[in-house]
Amino acid sequence: MTKFPEASKEELHLSQLLTNKLKEKIRASNNWLSFSDFMNMALYDPQYGYYTAPSEVFGPNGDFVTAPNISNLFAGTFFNHFVSALKKVDNNILEIGSGNGCFCKDILLNAENEGVDIANFFILEISKDLIDRQKTMLQKDLSDSAFKKIVWVKKIPAEFKGIIFTNELFDALPADIYEIRGHEPYKKGVTIINNELEWQLDKKPNKELASKLPLESLPEHYNFEYCEQYDSLLKEFGEAIDKAVVYIVDYGFTESEYFHIDRSEGTLMCHFKHYAHSNPLVLIGLQDITSHVNFSHIARIATQLNFKISLYTSQANFLINAGILNLMEKISPEDKMNYVKMSSGIQTLVSPSEMGDLVKVMAITKNIDLDFAEFSRNDRTFNL
Repeated sequence: MTKFPEASKEELHLSQLLTNKLKEKIRASNNWLSFSDFMNMALYDPQYGYYTAPSEVFGPNGDFVTAPNISNLFAGTFFNHFVSALKKVDNNILEIGSGNGCFCKDILLNAENEGVDIANFFILEISKDLIDRQKTMLQKDLSDSAFKKIVWVKKIPAEFKGIIFTNELFDALPADIYEIRGHEPYKKGVTIINNELEWQLDKKPNKELASKLPLESLPEHYNFEYCEQYDSLLKEFGEAIDKAVVYIVDYGFTESEYFHIDRSEGTLMCHFKHYAHSNPLVLIGLQDITSHVNFSHIARIATQLNFKISLYTSQANFLINAGILNLMEKISPEDKMNYVKMSSGIQTLVSPSEMGDLVKVMAITKNIDLDFAEFSRNDRTFNL
């Protein structure tokens, strides 16, 4: 039996309340709930959801650490890359899912230090608790003039001109899980057996999905995820954007890699207090649930919505080509503690065995011509 890190009595109580709520929904849905609906409730339930309940999920005291929290050189590198685009898009930046606000803080600090004008830094965040935490930290760490540039919004501003940045957003969108049976994909759902949550396949295969994806050669019992919310989110981008570049930074693969024969258990991962495992039916509301991104799927939908796929590369290649090592050279080795900390952070961000090759950076553009020539040597767009 898997031994998880210990949860407090209060945490377990809240988890049980959400589990009871989920069971009510399952029973009201003929004792079967699609996994995407289960995941949506586990992560985003207004009362007890993982991202919406008042708890610290990001950073060393949370369940996982994202790139902006690993090193401020991450945001510093993106800032240097953003500079040439800002003037073309009215000096606006929008971050969707800002976490603890670290990326926003570092971008605005860099802008202030370098004398670069940012008109507005919009944050689109659904969690009231996270918004409160962001406001507290950003007001404390930024100057009054920098803090006044931040605008919290509930949706993408209409006719938006700007840079849109997302980091580990798409992998947190609720996805469905499918299992191959008799060469056809069957959706996996959650049911209740003897008052316990259990997996159960839908009664009929999804023949429409089979026509969209390369499933013919997949073996019996092969599991994979498919996220329909890519389509709706990208459509929202397309409808709101007048002129923009959208950066999608996330764990993921091209379709040929996504459906590799050895990836038969899918890519679903859960994180609880920095412990990674693959069982989403436990610790409900207390753990993060993600699935890796199918970047080929995103590219198809984006192209249909008249976006241009301007860049697709690994995080390591992006950061190195965008100058993260040049930023490291500015740090004095005489300040040993800071130098070691920064070196370690870069290692985590660019090492192939850590985030460097597992995380990808995609840039899609609409009505704007930007120069991505510095990434041409390592651009993987042709693989999509």
